[in-house]
Amino acid sequence: MALDSCQRTERQSAAGLPAVQPESLIPCHWGNPAHPDAPLAPRFFSRGSSAVKPLNASITSGHAGTPGTLLTLLLLGLTLSGCGSDSSPSAQSPVTPVAPAITTQPASQTVSAGQTATFTVAATGTAPLSYQWQKNGTAIGGATAASYTTPATTASDNGDQFTVVVSNAAGSVTSRAAALTVNAALVAPTITTQPASQTVSTGQTATFTVTATGT
Repeated sequence: MALDSCQRTERQSAAGLPAVQPESLIPCHWGNPAHPDAPLAPRFFSRGSSAVKPLNASITSGHAGTPGTLLTLLLLGLTLSGCGSDSSPSAQSPVTPVAPAITTQPASQTVSAGQTATFTVAATGTAPLSYQWQKNGTAIGGATAASYTTPATTASDNGDQFTVVVSNAAGSVTSRAAALTVNAALVAPTITTQPASQTVSTGQTATFTVTATGT
């Protein structure tokens, strides 16, 4: 981006600046090359060395840019050889953390004894997001991902409540509780009484019966 060139000024004054001869002050400009629409603020520099030396104690950007954007500030000033420039290292503009918000709550699950159940949450907010699953209000060791799978369930797990706390640098939020229902384990069928052979006369009916156990 094209910046205004330095121009020698016969008489310049600025409140709070050291008293110097008018010939020693050169108004120069600096700005953010990534933002052409940013206004260029004039700053005064001394002629005392080969480096660009601002007389004012600090310089702030007139254009903050989008949070998280890498900014490079360009300084124009006077050097021994005339008007020169120097650029700062790139710096990331400040990012204000956004607290987490749950967009998809964990859903209740129904399984049979011996099966596992998986609970999942979805959340937004400034990364990184941290997760901690809880069972009946107590943190579950190692359950620190967006989803949690239980060990093989037993009848004693029936009715347990699962929640998750999602947190980041800006705060935390707790999900609604999801219930776990554990039904009796599925049992494969077993025939306990086989059907018996039948003998009938023509015109009669025959009935066959079987007895089995299982879920």
